[in-house]
Amino acid sequence: MTLETDQLTARRSGFEVSATMTIEPGQTVALLGPNGAGKSTFVALLAGLERPAGGRAALDGELLDDVTAGLHVAAHERPIGVVFQDLLLFPNLSSLENAAFPLRARGIPAREARGRATVLLERLGVAHKSSSPPSTLSGGEAQRVALARALVHEPRLLLLDEPMSALDLPARVATREILRRELASFDGVRVVVTHDPVEAMILADRIVVLEGGRITQTGTPEEIRTAPRTNYVAQLVGTNLFRGTLARIDAGAGTISTPQGDIVGAVPSGWRSSGDAVVAVVRPSDVAVHTTRPTGSARNVLHGPISSISIEAERARIRVASSPPVLADVTLASVERLGLRDGLEVWVSFKAVEVEFVDA
Repeated sequence: MTLETDQLTARRSGFEVSATMTIEPGQTVALLGPNGAGKSTFVALLAGLERPAGGRAALDGELLDDVTAGLHVAAHERPIGVVFQDLLLFPNLSSLENAAFPLRARGIPAREARGRATVLLERLGVAHKSSSPPSTLSGGEAQRVALARALVHEPRLLLLDEPMSALDLPARVATREILRRELASFDGVRVVVTHDPVEAMILADRIVVLEGGRITQTGTPEEIRTAPRTNYVAQLVGTNLFRGTLARIDAGAGTISTPQGDIVGAVPSGWRSSGDAVVAVVRPSDVAVHTTRPTGSARNVLHGPISSISIEAERARIRVASSPPVLADVTLASVERLGLRDGLEVWVSFKAVEVEFVDA
């Protein structure tokens, strides 16, 4: 099953999005780009919610759009499941009725629709919320109900638009695990739309970078990481990623041992055992830089010289040759106040709760 687009184009208030891509069977593709790049507009095109201004799109050889031929398949006729950024659950329906809605809309009898929806809610761990309205659900629970609704009619294309943007860290970790499992077992074409490079690197087999309405780079996560082609991509790959082996310290914390040093993080309850290969993720914005050893509560305190300082708009990216090496984002005012410069010996710190653990 293959998704193909050929210069599929949308125009909005002078802004144009146009993309040509092919997604092969068995691939999870992340459409990665900054806010305003046109990602959600492209999702609307694929979902049939917006009529394109040009180009064509086909799913497994069947045309969805062909502007030249005047063909446009309506959204409700497309074999597509979508989890929208704002979820868009129906507030007056229970979780079960929300999940069953696509089947009911296709004329499936209520009993069968509810039965199939119940199976999905059980698989996603939210069956106990079947009778609850969306207003009573946590962010992670609502996300799983929305995923059940997208999957219940067995679509051939699954679109996830910013699936974890509104979740806090614990919910994001749990939801990411569920998404990885569901994406791996889904037989159709899988597209994850995100502005988060960590999310893209972890969930996707292939990344398509969209900037200013145009595709600027495609490749595997490793290709994107090692050979960025634009300033935007180069900045994205600055996320701290530590690969190593997990050693649990206590019920809520663990150490990831890497060849270059150790990192302590808050390990989700019941997640992985000592000796498992994992990746720890730390965002540069969560790393503090000090010119004297800090005395606060941060469990990660590393020391080393500054190897480079890159100015990006109103912030500076600091590379510290600690063990392991760390990237930190600080304000230009902090650079001046602390007297930061190449070669200066500094300490960097970040809390255990700011470390995300994921599978290697």
